[in-house]
Order: sequence, then C-alpha cells, then structure tokens
Amino acid sequence: MKNSMFATLGCTLLLSISSIYGDEERVGCRPEEIFSFTQGYPVEDALFFVKLGSYCREKDKLEEAESYLCKALEQDPDFSQAYTELGLLCLQREEFLRAKEYFYRSLQIAPCDPGAMEGLEKVALEWEKEKCTQRCALEIYHDLLCCDPDNPNLLFRIGRLYAWLDDRKCGEYYLLLALKSDPDFSDAEIQLGLLYFWEKRWDEAEIMLCKFPESQAAQEARAKIFLSNRCYREALEVLTPLLCKEEKEFGFNTLYAHTLMLLRRYYDSERFHRLAVCEDPCNEKSWNHLFYVKKYTHPTLYLDANYIEAKEDDPDLDAPVVRDYYQYNKAIFTFPTHYCLQWSVTGIGGTQREKDIFPPTGTNYYVAYAGGGIQAKLFLPADWAFKVFAAGKEAWPARNGFFPFGATARFEPGAILSFTPEKIGFFAAAYRESFITKNFAHITSELLSRTPLVANFEYRFSDLYQLAVRGDAELIFYQDSIGNRQKNQAVWAKIEPPPFPDYVFLKYFFEHKGFDQVTTNYYSFKNQWRHTAGIGLHTKTDRATYVEILYEKGWELTRNLVQPIGSFISTAAKRFLHRDRVALLLTHRVHDCLRVELSGHYFRSTLPYRDWGGKASLLMEF
Repeated sequence: MKNSMFATLGCTLLLSISSIYGDEERVGCRPEEIFSFTQGYPVEDALFFVKLGSYCREKDKLEEAESYLCKALEQDPDFSQAYTELGLLCLQREEFLRAKEYFYRSLQIAPCDPGAMEGLEKVALEWEKEKCTQRCALEIYHDLLCCDPDNPNLLFRIGRLYAWLDDRKCGEYYLLLALKSDPDFSDAEIQLGLLYFWEKRWDEAEIMLCKFPESQAAQEARAKIFLSNRCYREALEVLTPLLCKEEKEFGFNTLYAHTLMLLRRYYDSERFHRLAVCEDPCNEKSWNHLFYVKKYTHPTLYLDANYIEAKEDDPDLDAPVVRDYYQYNKAIFTFPTHYCLQWSVTGIGGTQREKDIFPPTGTNYYVAYAGGGIQAKLFLPADWAFKVFAAGKEAWPARNGFFPFGATARFEPGAILSFTPEKIGFFAAAYRESFITKNFAHITSELLSRTPLVANFEYRFSDLYQLAVRGDAELIFYQDSIGNRQKNQAVWAKIEPPPFPDYVFLKYFFEHKGFDQVTTNYYSFKNQWRHTAGIGLHTKTDRATYVEILYEKGWELTRNLVQPIGSFISTAAKRFLHRDRVALLLTHRVHDCLRVELSGHYFRSTLPYRDWGGKASLLMEF
C-alpha cells in the first residue's frame, strides 16, 4: 500500500513538473530524489509540501519551490514554517521587503521562531548597507532584541546603526551593553572607539583603538586623530604597518597619500594619490590633492591678468577729483630639479594711469612697466624652507602728463625663510620692491623703491573649529630723500564656526601703522588703527568647482595724515572712515592638469574712495 502511494505520488509529481517545464532535462527535482526526501511524511500534508519546497529552494528551483509552499499554506494557512521558507526564497531572489513580511508573519504565528529570526537578521544586514533603509534595519534589530535581549551581536548592530545615523548617545549606550554582555567583543570595542573619534573624544578613542593594531578601521581612525591634531609623523607611523596587508580597505591610499602630502613628501604622496584616483576616479578630493602635490613634482605654468579701476574724492572739495587705472599681467614657469629644490622663472608687465577729473582735467601720469626674475626654493629638513630670488623691473612713460615720468630700471632681490611644522607657521622675509608715485617737490612721477622686512607667526588650533591666529610685524625702509620708515603691526584670526563649519567662516583683522615722517609724495601718517571683520560663505574646498563670497566691514582711524589725491593734497589731524568690501572667487579644476580662477571685488570707504576690479588666472601642470 505504501509503495503504491509513493508510486502514485511520483507519477503525479513527474506529470506536474513535465507540464510546467515541458522538457525532461529542465526538471529540477527528479522523482527518485523526491521519494528519498519525502519518505515518512503523509501525502497532501502541509509539512510534506514545505519539505518539497525547501528541497527545491536549496536546488535553486525557486518557482517550483514557491508552488509547493503555496500548496502548504492552502493546507494550513497558519503554518509558520511555510512562511519562513517563503521568506528564505524571497531572500534568494533579493526581494527583501517581501521576505520581511513573510518572516514577520511567521513570528506572529510562532513567536521567536529561530528560522524566522535568522531570516529577519539577514534582511536587516542587507538594509543596513544603504542609508535610506538603515532605519528599517534598526526596527528589525529592536524587534529581534525582544526575543534575545542579551545577544551581543544584536546590541552591537543596533549601536553601530545609531552611530551611523548620528545618534551617538544611543549608539554608545547599546555598544556598552554589547561589551557588558561580551567583554571580549572586539568589533563592538572598535566601533565604540570610532564613535568616540566621530565625537572628537580623542583620548577615549585612542584608549579603545590602540588595542587593535591589525584593524585597518581602528588604525585609520587613530591616524585621523593625529592628523586632526596636526601630528603628521605620528599619523604616518600608525598607517605604515598597514602597507603590508595584502588587501586594504577602500580609501586607505587616499589617507596615506594625504598624510605624506602634509609631511611634504611630495613624490611619495603623488604615487599613492595616483593609486587613489585609479581606485575611485570620481573622488574629487583625491584629484584636488594630486593637483596640489604636482606643483612640487612637475613643471607648472601660471598665467594671470589683473585689472583695477578706482575713483577718489577730495574731502576738502567734497567732489570726485581723480581716477586710477591699474593693469597687471604675470607669467611664472616653475620646475623641480630635485626633490628638495624648485626653480621659478617669472615675467611681469602692466600699466598704471592716473587721470584728473576735477578741473583742470587731464592725465597726471601714464606709465608702462615690464620685468622678470628667477627664484630658487630649497626645502630643508625639519619643515624649513628657504627661498631666494632676483628680479629686474623697468618702467617708462606710455604718455606724457602733468607729472612727467622718466624711464627707470630697478633691481629687486629678496629672500624668504619659513618654518611650518604641524601647528605653527613662521615666516621671515627681506626684499626690495617699487611702486609708482608722484613727487610734488619736483612735479614729476617716479618709481620709488622700498625695502620691507617682514616677520609673522601663526598658530592653528586643531580642536577649536579650525581657529587660526597670526601676528605680523613689518618695518619698511623708503629709498626717498627723507629716508622715511614705516612700521606696521597686525593681528589676524579666522574660524569656521558651527553649525556649518564647512561652509561658513569668520575673519578678524587688526592693524596699526605709522610713518616716521609724513610727506606729500605718498599717503603717509603718524598713526593709523584699522579694524576689519568679515564673514564668508564657500563650498567645500575638495570639490572640482569652488565658490567663495566674502563681505568685510572695516573701521579706520588715522591721525596726522597727508594724502595726495590727484593733483591735490589733503591733510587732517584726525580722520575716521568706514570701509566695506565685497569679493567673489570662482575656481574650477580639471582633474590634475588645469585650474581656472576668476575673481572680482568692490570696495568703498566714506572718504569717499571706491575701487573695483577683477582677476583671471590659469594654472597648468604638465
């Protein structure tokens, strides 16, 4: 009787399978396999069809398996095992939403069923990979936790998801519960260390992460902590052992290259940046860093053109009296000859014109100039660099004016010493420069030379919204008939405040200036105090296109001043001015070979004085 029953079943199954597929070679579950697999189960019983469905699912015959499982539910609509098997079948099809519904239906019938719980966990593991479905994964883990409240894996995954979703307080709570349930749970400890890192709790993060030298995620987080604190060498020491790993996680080359760049190991940095852009060609941050590094390892050509137009009133006449026009062009070709030596050849040219617009109108002077120079920059050990340069400039009258100009040539050498370790910057320079001005004693215009001696010191606070503070001191010697000197002191600060540190910055600038003597030949005064506050909006600096808008408001108090304005001279014992300036900067970079920059500004003071201008530049790297 039993053999007859199985024979009938075999024929029935064979006919049904043949009717579905129409070809014996496409039959997924052969009759002899079915006989072996279903022995001991009553025919037409729900469990019988579940076993058939499970067997065919494991053989990847999903349509056949689904038909058997539906027959099982026809026999018993509340058979939890059938819903579990349907959920597993949907998992194989990557239909995660349907799988979730089947598993939850199974748990409604049989609470805490191990098979359904395992299936739900697989759904959650898939959903936690995408930001848009992480909340759904979190709900599943919480439901599973009701059945197994001390499961360290579930506690860990809940804590990790909360951390990813920026709910750091809840994340820390569940990760600590996971460690309480299993004190040796290394994944939970690493994730807790990463959470402390994201919250900038550096000391706690270091305590957690330093225990796992084999974990790339832990060591990368430690390196980023050191980089945030501008401890670049320590970051490199942490990352270097990871080079020996055969398989490195995505993003390692970018981080390692960035660290080498900050240490000014430009040739090594370029090699790893190229690996990074091959790994992720769409990562503009890597392209941006590669573009920066190539300035020190490849020849570059920089071209720029500037134009400024100004209009100035005489406060005594209460009328506009003069217009100024400045046009300036520059070309710089830079090439390295050694990893620590870089050469630059510079060419300049331009014009400067001053025109009276108050009767008698006409041109005061119109001067053209050109020149060139050569520069060598030596990169020294321990973050020192030394730059020496020599330039020549020649100026001649482009048109006669009320203040005739005589052709003049100047030699302008200079040297700069800089020290730029992780958190500080020191800069000292001495050089010769010249500018065009009027000589009222001789009724001429001239190219007047001066020699500035400059020193500044900057400190960067890594853990205080990128706050940077700088102090400047400058002593300028004028090569004029009175041997005048100018003394300048300044303090400058910049910060990126919350809640948008990547998009907003604030600036403050205080400056005090004074001349030993006042003269009618150029703007001079005994004392001047200037306060300037600014706010800027900008896009992230690691994008291919960068936009910055800046507004600055200034207040200026000057005592005992002499100010040539056109062919007039304005004097005052005290003058207080408001100053406003708006500037726009737009740059676009094409991978690692080209950058175009456009900028413009408008400035106005209550003298009133106003100027506006623009600049266009092109940087090509070969």
